[in-house]
Amino acid sequence: PFPFRDLISPFSLPGPKLSQSRLTLGCLARGFRPRDIEIRWLRDHRNVPTSEFVTTSVLPEERSGNGNTGSEGETYFVYSKMSVEASGWRGATVYACMVVHEALPMRFSQRTLQKQPDLGEKSGILGNIL
Repeated sequence: PFPFRDLISPFSLPGPKLSQSRLTLGCLARGFRPRDIEIRWLRDHRNVPTSEFVTTSVLPEERSGNGNTGSEGETYFVYSKMSVEASGWRGATVYACMVVHEALPMRFSQRTLQKQPDLGEKSGILGNIL
């Protein structure tokens, strides 16, 4: 069986406002095993240098039950974020989050962040992969 529950959830925090010059894009990969995974960001279909984004360490997900860790059934999550110019976000620039993992078909999955109109103070989840 495919080991990912929700593979990638790309989003922006908060939604871009006219007064903001930058906004944060985030990518959450969860429900995967084994632990080894790589997160990449793409801007206009080209790799973004790792110096331009931050990714957490891979962490075990909380499990209901006895709380044992290290079991074969344990799943993991990782979060990555990147700050971008709001003008690029509003313009024609395309941003995507790519996950590289051995359990994925073709060893990777990529999702483009969908742009929405100005969300003001609200945060917006822009896409999910199930």
